[in-house]
Amino acid sequence: MATDFTNTQVTLIINRLRTDDFAKLSKLAIENSERYIMQGRDENKGEFIPQESTIKYGSTEAKLLNDNL
Repeated sequence: MATDFTNTQVTLIINRLRTDDFAKLSKLAIENSERYIMQGRDENKGEFIPQESTIKYGSTEAKLLNDNL
């Protein structure tokens, strides 16, 4: 759905380090920052962080994409 509407100016992608179709949107956010913007999270604190990378629960390392892609 986030790619179907070509007139959409900005799409916010919440970085959950997924491996399904949303992973494709994360890659688009990295490659095309004009239309797709990615928001990182710190899952340990339960809050957004001012970067695209996400810190998974139980980790201290921020990652931009899932290692299983």
